[in-house]
Amino acid sequence: MKQIRWSEEDKAYIVAGEYSGLSAFGKTEDEALKEYRIAKEAYLEVKKEDELIVGYLEETKSLYKAQDGAFEF
Repeated sequence: MKQIRWSEEDKAYIVAGEYSGLSAFGKTEDEALKEYRIAKEAYLEVKKEDELIVGYLEETKSLYKAQDGAFEF
């Protein structure tokens, strides 16, 4: 669940919530929400790429293990 709040220190609206460490700022609530959507999209793309890499590494590990049993991460 996203939360929008005004930060007096930053003099901006801050959106945070759905993903740990993901937040965005804006001069208005709408701007902050727009920036959050952009950040979320980038975050999810990186997460997807990371999962592909981990899947590839696991598959590679299985192949090497089947050959001689000496492969470790």
